Amino acid sequence: MHRQLSMNSTRESIWQGFSFRLLSEVTRSRLFALFAEVERDLISEHTREGLARARASGKRLGRPTGALGVSRYFGTTPQFWLNLQKVFELRQAEIAIGREAAKCVTPRRLATTGAVADARS
Repeated sequence: MHRQLSMNSTRESIWQGFSFRLLSEVTRSRLFALFAEVERDLISEHTREGLARARASGKRLGRPTGALGVSRYFGTTPQFWLNLQKVFELRQAEIAIGREAAKCVTPRRLATTGAVADARS
């Protein structure tokens, strides 16, 4: 018994027609497709987590050579472009966790000038 099976992927723009002889071949091909999709999702998730961990530890992401090229083109300094990226990342973090941090962290009160003078004497 021969069956014609068409496989259409929604993530990649591929279309392939297969001719399977047995139902077990169909099942096997679907399992392989499932495993491939799970693996692709895991790789993507681990990549995002690794980038977030690197940003959180203060590493600068991106290519400094890119800043060199852009600065040469616009007639600015490479430091300007790297600082611009840093400001952008800080604003993104403020948007993401700013309200939460404001609720959880109380600002430290600064000492008054009289108290500082008393402590010094």
